[in-house]
Amino acid sequence: MAKSKMSVSLDSNKLERAQSFVNAASVSELLDVALARLIDDEQERRHVDGYVRIPVNDEIAQWASVRREAIDDDVDWAALYGIDR
Repeated sequence: MAKSKMSVSLDSNKLERAQSFVNAASVSELLDVALARLIDDEQERRHVDGYVRIPVNDEIAQWASVRREAIDDDVDWAALYGIDR
């Protein structure tokens, strides 16, 4: 993963509090953890918003219970769509 070096100004009280929650070796690692958690939280919020906007009805829910055969292929679908595992 490419990294960018930059200068940031942080509230020292917030920084100390964050460091008390996360055992990070450096401020850079702490910021990486914080950004990863922020991204996960925001994605989850957007997913929930989507379900609120378009609730799952019976027709859609039925698709979840349909039995499917496993796809037997050697395609790395995560890599194909750029998903980190």
